[in-house]
Amino acid sequence: MTSHRIFLSLLSVALAAPTACLAQLKLARPADSTPPLAAMLNSSAPLGTTANPVRSAGPTGERDYLLRLRCPEGDVPTLERRGSMGQGPYGNILDNYDVSCASGRKTSVIMDMYHRHRELGAIPGFILLPEHPARLAKGCPPIVPGAVPGQYVFNAFEVERSARAVSLSTNLESIGVRGGALTRFVVGIDGQVDPGTVRFSYPPVDSVLEAAIRDQLASARFEPAMHSGDCAVPQSVELRFSSAVPK
Repeated sequence: MTSHRIFLSLLSVALAAPTACLAQLKLARPADSTPPLAAMLNSSAPLGTTANPVRSAGPTGERDYLLRLRCPEGDVPTLERRGSMGQGPYGNILDNYDVSCASGRKTSVIMDMYHRHRELGAIPGFILLPEHPARLAKGCPPIVPGAVPGQYVFNAFEVERSARAVSLSTNLESIGVRGGALTRFVVGIDGQVDPGTVRFSYPPVDSVLEAAIRDQLASARFEPAMHSGDCAVPQSVELRFSSAVPK
């Protein structure tokens, strides 16, 4: 009986020893030198900086925010995307934009488009419009300040219903080249693409791919954008076309 108790005691010590060693090992680990994300956030920092990025609840919200931004003088700033940055204080990848005004004022805007919150305030020194002016335009064609009636090209944020493709394929087949191209163009009130407005965001585009895209757009048909009610308006559209070489 005594030997049985001794065996159980030794077994208990043997089982406890690894746990104790592990505890010591955990205590001995060097502290993580990476600062916690919460420490990176500084809500008192200027809005639009790395420590306090503009949150926009998705890529659409990011574009909406930038398009409503105005210089102190009221003019529309020039925007240039500088690319993506590292992880921000909310744990998401950040986007960096250069913002320039005609007056010479320049700044950078850091944005977190993956955060669910949608920022309502303006970055320091700038104005954020509560709504897109063209969306509030009256009449048909809508009277947009500073534009000739009927010639203003609306974007997706300025219309009640965006242009809808009826016959168009963005997947190009059997053209013999592989690649893709982000393409901008204007859909008129007749539902057709104005060929003179076709632009490629990241040129140069392979000549074969470009020709195939232009052919697609020439035969494409859309339901035109509606500004309000049944008032059709021209709209700027952006689509990505891609092609793959068959195996």
